[in-house]
Amino acid sequence: MIRWLVAIWRWIIPGTPPTDGMDGRAFSQQDRPIEDIEFAAIAISAVSPTQRHIGLLHRDSSSVLLLHLAWHHDLRNHSPGPNYIWISPRVPSRRLRHVAAKCRQVWRANPDGIPYAFSPPNDCFDANTGAYLLGPTGHGLTCASFVLAVFESVGLRLVDQETWPANRAGDEEWKQWVLLQLTQGNPPATPTASAHSWGI
Repeated sequence: MIRWLVAIWRWIIPGTPPTDGMDGRAFSQQDRPIEDIEFAAIAISAVSPTQRHIGLLHRDSSSVLLLHLAWHHDLRNHSPGPNYIWISPRVPSRRLRHVAAKCRQVWRANPDGIPYAFSPPNDCFDANTGAYLLGPTGHGLTCASFVLAVFESVGLRLVDQETWPANRAGDEEWKQWVLLQLTQGNPPATPTASAHSWGI
């Protein structure tokens, strides 16, 4: 899996210190229901022994929905399944309210979804409409970089992209696997298909 997902996932592993963007509070839904979320949070689930899937929990009126990029042009916004662990970012409530509003805007502005690709998660969305911006460096996002991009679009950077190590073991193999699925026009075994079987 690529580094953006690992960057977020690592904060739910016991013994890993928090950063400026995360306070390390991870909850299973048995420990604390998702309905306790005030405005926005991050949800992560294991869809296979080696694959994680991530999305954004956001409060929409009286319910909490999960906004996530499931696959190529497959942006979803629905009630979360039971297998997600959720993380409360160490961000003031007023800023998380902005994240929730951005989730709703991005969902409305991208009815055809967002491409699945490996672009960096900065300057991804039109500031006024929330539409995904294709361009010289904007080819698409993964589930993890989508989460980072939404936070980035409201001025909240969760990961320092400049200092995060590149070309880690396993990154290139995972990227090539995803590219193979895209070029063959196949939905991958993960995250989308496995997400269905795991009920997330």
